[in-house]
Amino acid sequence: MRKRPIKSVAGLQRAWNAENRKAGRLYRRPYILWPALERHRNQFEQLELIEDAAARYQAFRRLPALEFELSAVYASLTPKQRESLAQQDRAARPRVRLTDDGQTLKTIIFDILTESQDPWRQKAKEYWHPMLDRLRQLGRNPTLTPDPSNPANEKLEYDCVGGRRSLRPGQFANIVSKVRRLLSRTLN
Repeated sequence: MRKRPIKSVAGLQRAWNAENRKAGRLYRRPYILWPALERHRNQFEQLELIEDAAARYQAFRRLPALEFELSAVYASLTPKQRESLAQQDRAARPRVRLTDDGQTLKTIIFDILTESQDPWRQKAKEYWHPMLDRLRQLGRNPTLTPDPSNPANEKLEYDCVGGRRSLRPGQFANIVSKVRRLLSRTLN
């Protein structure tokens, strides 16, 4: 795609915003940020080897900005490497923990099921409201909203890791089913 020439102040602003958004995205990717910071730090260490203050200052002025290093590291990676590194980064930071002590939806549902006399007697949807109560107790601010894909259904939204996550009844039923299988293995 050919870049449009900048003909106005608004065009200049668009170009500036596009470039800054790209740098902002690269700053948020540790697999790009850390190598770029290392390269940048190495350049500063080379500056310390220069004894003449004036020559050191001139060399400092010629150093590229960190954004240049970010772009260089990003450009040095193939699309397949970028995808692999992004996947590794996501896997290193699981987002399913709801509490500081490591509780997940599965562990919360496991607790709810073990509190009942017979976890298999009730249907999965009958545990929906106890789940809401438990999320309220944990301070996750649960709310029920209509599901945009099917307004006849509702979905549960709750606070998780600095943002909001959602859970639909079908997903909840699947988790209940997995937990019941775990319970049957532990009881046998």
